[in-house]
This record gives sequence, structure tokens and C-alpha cells, in this order.
Amino acid sequence: MGIILLFYFIIIFVIIGLSILQIFKLRKEINFNKTIFYSILVSILFLLITDLKYANSKEVYAFEPFFLIPFMTIVIPFVLGAILNVLKKEKLKIISNSLIISILISIIVMIIFNEYLDVIERFNLKIYY
Repeated sequence: MGIILLFYFIIIFVIIGLSILQIFKLRKEINFNKTIFYSILVSILFLLITDLKYANSKEVYAFEPFFLIPFMTIVIPFVLGAILNVLKKEKLKIISNSLIISILISIIVMIIFNEYLDVIERFNLKIYY
């Protein structure tokens, strides 16, 4: 399982690097403050969806939080942002940029509130292997 997690986290770090590069390109954009506001909302939304998933669970696979939390907060916004970025419409571009920025906001929130991400203890879930 460790090798799978290593490969998965390498992909996550590549996505984070690509997001940082894209954000440096976005700094000169006119609607940057609006984009930041939307990205904070999107980041909170994805974290709440993840918490609701665990709040409604009775038992959880031991390694599921290591896969699901980064998938919900990093991979899904990156894929949606990349798809919307390809469409080249102005309104979709704001949403796409918000999704990309929400990745970094989610990472910052996960680093600051790391103790609250232990969903197994917080929701008192049974673990199965």
C-alpha cells in the first residue's frame, strides 16, 4: 500500500506544482480579487463535502482518508479547472481559475488545521483493513 500511496502523492505534488505555475500566470488578471473570493468558497465547499461523506459513514477503510481527502480537494478541482480552461469562455475562465487557486487554499487550510483532518477519530469511525 505504501508504494501506491507514494505514486499517488507524487501525482498530487505534480498537480500542486502545476497549480502554482498557473497562479503565477494569473497574477496580472483583472478579476483576481473576485477569483480569490470564489476560490475560498470552492475550497470550503470541497472540504465540507469530504466531511459530510465521513459524517455519514459508519466504518471506513484504514487508508481511505489518505486517498479521498487529497482527491476531493486537489485532484477534482484541478481536473475541472483544466477542462473549463480548455473551453476558452470568459465566464468559465473565472471558474477555472477559482478552482486552480482553491487547490492552494485547500492545502493551506489542511496544513493549518491538520488536527481536524483526522476524520477517523473525529467521527469515531470503525476501521477495516
